[in-house]
Amino acid sequence: MENKEEKVVTKTSGGVKALLVILILALIGTSGFIVYDKFIAKDNESKSNTKEETKKEEKKESVKKIDETKEYVYDLKSGENYKVPTINIDSEDAKRMNEEIKVFVDYERVEEKYGLNSNKLEYDYFINNDLISVVVIIVYPANGSKSVKPFNINKNTGREVTNEEILKIKNISFEELKVKIFDTYESIGNNSYLEHDKNTVGHYNEDEYNGLTVYEANKKKFENLNLEKLELFLNENGELLVSVGVYLSAGPTGRTEVYDIDTKSMKYNFD
Repeated sequence: MENKEEKVVTKTSGGVKALLVILILALIGTSGFIVYDKFIAKDNESKSNTKEETKKEEKKESVKKIDETKEYVYDLKSGENYKVPTINIDSEDAKRMNEEIKVFVDYERVEEKYGLNSNKLEYDYFINNDLISVVVIIVYPANGSKSVKPFNINKNTGREVTNEEILKIKNISFEELKVKIFDTYESIGNNSYLEHDKNTVGHYNEDEYNGLTVYEANKKKFENLNLEKLELFLNENGELLVSVGVYLSAGPTGRTEVYDIDTKSMKYNFD
């Protein structure tokens, strides 16, 4: 009789143990589900917040025109021999560029400098997707020289576009650019002032170039170009243009030229 009771107790004890195991597993599963559910909810919330932050950032970076009734670039002041541009974008970089343009053209004396003599002031601007390139040109007919200054800005963010970013747009390296500049110089050939012969360069107070031929001096000059100081911009066809100084065989100074390195041609030649 005692043995039967022991068997019943043992059987009942085993059942209780099994039930406890089942309850523990169920509890663990429920806890895991709750933790997992909270993790997923938190992850979704994080992603949602990230999207909202991205939208806010995009909205923050999307700048407007200062005057919505006008083009992105228009005449700030103009006369018979001059046109001064202004960039119509409401951003700090655009504001700084507009001040730099005024300094470059000597805005306070613009009528005196360009309205009463043969000097001329003009500009072009080009839009390529988000990029606006404004190129300001001062022409001095008396000696056939010119000064060229480009300004590059993103019309959506209002931020200046650097030379490095322009090269990325064109998918070329700086070393490739220097080769292309010299190739353009060579392709222009022998004309009234770019002598590809044995004439030596004029005296420029730069000993490393004195005694070299015009060809040798310009080749060396292009090899030593500094990307940060280089004047780059894109035209309406997305072609890359660069303003560079070239050495001549005569005269106290060189000459500024604008090369289209995609077509290997010279632009803004006012001879």
